Amino acid sequence: MVLWEITLGTAYFLGLKRTYKLALRIQRRLISRKYPRIRQFAQRRTRAIFDVALKVHLNIQQRDIEVGRHLGNRILRWLDRMKPSAQIRGPLPVKPTNDTGSNTNATKAGDQQHFPSESSE
Repeated sequence: MVLWEITLGTAYFLGLKRTYKLALRIQRRLISRKYPRIRQFAQRRTRAIFDVALKVHLNIQQRDIEVGRHLGNRILRWLDRMKPSAQIRGPLPVKPTNDTGSNTNATKAGDQQHFPSESSE
């Protein structure tokens, strides 16, 4: 097994932070102070491996969030189709008009889109 595979396996059970601390502790026990260059090399390699593991972890986390958001939106759309009167997703957003007039006119026009007056029904 390669070192990064062992790292990912251990990190899965212990978490990245605890695994990193454990790896450094093991290195300090295995490599004596008489060999500072070897020790520094091992620490640099460990740090590089954990940086890759962290990037992989964050990438997977981002994908999970995107999938969850997509799934949640699909569920909300389905529920909205099943019972539109529940207004699960809320009112539609107001689209800004290109009118150069005052803002109150644009607001009134936007309100009429979502809440039609009784005369227009």
